[in-house]
Amino acid sequence: MCADFDDTRLPLEETSELEENQRNTGVVRSLRDLPDDLYAMPGDPKARPNPKAGQQCRPEPQSKTVLWENMLKDIRSWGWTSIVLGVIHFVASGFLNPSWGIVLVAVGGISFLIREASMYVIYAVTMAWVGLSNVMLGGFGGWTIIGAFQIFLSYRLYRKYQEYAIVERKYLELEAGQEEPANRAKDTFPGCGFALGRVGLVGASGVFVLVIAAVAARGPDAPVPENLQVIDFIMGALLASGILGFALSVAALVSKYPRKWLAWIGALAGGLLMVFEIFLRLGAM
Repeated sequence: MCADFDDTRLPLEETSELEENQRNTGVVRSLRDLPDDLYAMPGDPKARPNPKAGQQCRPEPQSKTVLWENMLKDIRSWGWTSIVLGVIHFVASGFLNPSWGIVLVAVGGISFLIREASMYVIYAVTMAWVGLSNVMLGGFGGWTIIGAFQIFLSYRLYRKYQEYAIVERKYLELEAGQEEPANRAKDTFPGCGFALGRVGLVGASGVFVLVIAAVAARGPDAPVPENLQVIDFIMGALLASGILGFALSVAALVSKYPRKWLAWIGALAGGLLMVFEIFLRLGAM
C-alpha cells in the first residue's frame, strides 16, 4: 500500500519539524496542529510522502479514526456522568435543586442519541449556567469558588467543541464521499430548541400569572396552599425546559445549522426565562 518516496514531490527542507514528527509518530500536541492533508487516505493526490521513512504512508488511523473515537468515548462518558449526577439531584432534592437534575438527565440521554461535536456546546452552556447561578447566588463562600471553576470548565468545553469540530468535519467528509453526511444534531437541535424554549417561557409565565391571581383572590392573610410543592416542581420542570431549549438553540447557532430563525427564537425564549429565574432568586434573598 505504500509507494516509494519520490524526492521530486516534496523536498525535505519544506517539511517542518512538527509536521514530520506528527507523520512519523502520530503524536500531536493539539488538534489544530493537524495539517489538512493529514486526513487524506493512502493514494489520495493530497497525500504527501514521509521524507524520513521514504514512503508515502503516514499514521492515518491515528490522525483521524483515533481522534474521532476519542470524541465518541468522551461524549459517552459525559452522558453517564450527567445521568448519575441528575439522579443524585433527585435523591437529595432537599439539598440540591431537582430542576437541575432534570437538565442533567436530559443532557445525559441526548449524549447517547447524538454523539457529535456540537454536544460540547450544550455541555458548555449548561455548565456556564449553573456556574453563574452559584457565583451570583452563593455569596462569598464555597459555592462561589465552585461556580467560578464551573465557568472555567465551560470555557474548556467550548474549546473542545472547536477542536473536535475540525476532526468531525474531516472524518465525515471522508466517510460520506460526495454525499451529504448524516447529522442528527443539524436535523434536531433547531426545532427542539425552539419547542423547549417556548414551552418553558410560555408555561412558566402562565403558572406565574395563575399563582399571582390565586394569591390576590385569597387575600394576604390566607394560609399557604398545600400544593405549593407541586407548583414548585412544575416551575422547576418548565425552567429545565427553558435551559435545554436555550442550550440546544445556542449549539445550533454556533454550529451554523440551517433553520436559524428557529434557533434564535428558542435561544431568546430560553434566555428570557433564565434571566427571569435569576431575578426571582435575587429578590428572594
